[in-house]
Amino acid sequence: MCGQAERPRYGFSMGRFLLRKLPRRNAGEAFDLDDQVALRYYRLTKIGDHKIALGSDELPGLEGPTAVGTLEVRDEQKAPLSQLIERINEIFGADLGPEAILTIEQVQEKMIGDPTLAKQARANSLENYRHGFDPAFLDALVELRHGNIKFFNRAIEDEEFRRFIADNLRPEVYRRQRRAS
Repeated sequence: MCGQAERPRYGFSMGRFLLRKLPRRNAGEAFDLDDQVALRYYRLTKIGDHKIALGSDELPGLEGPTAVGTLEVRDEQKAPLSQLIERINEIFGADLGPEAILTIEQVQEKMIGDPTLAKQARANSLENYRHGFDPAFLDALVELRHGNIKFFNRAIEDEEFRRFIADNLRPEVYRRQRRAS
């Protein structure tokens, strides 16, 4: 700790040494030190009570509801993955449906959970990250395909396995179809 008069001098010295330890970054990017810096102690001290006001009794631009049921439905924005599927269909002439979103989500979640890719993302620019991402993406696709083939083969060949899945899916499908009618 240092006194009030010493703070500017110590702050400058500490900042100069700390700057050498911080990761390099591009102009305009914020430092992301969440995984490198941990708060060990926090002290909150009340120094007084003060009234904060904007100068008038009412806040400009803030209005409450005027009547019950006046909610306006805004255009629903499409999820980024559904937009990706649409672009794939347009560019490649594919006929992918909503099931492709599930597959892409599975690949995406698998890759987000990869600790090696996470380290590479923190240490590299997006352009350099490509060199680690692209091979891992192909590996994730192959692994997902292999996992799905194992599942489908077992569901087709093992009657008890197939019956168990059908018994668990049937009530939900039934309920949704009855509700849709």
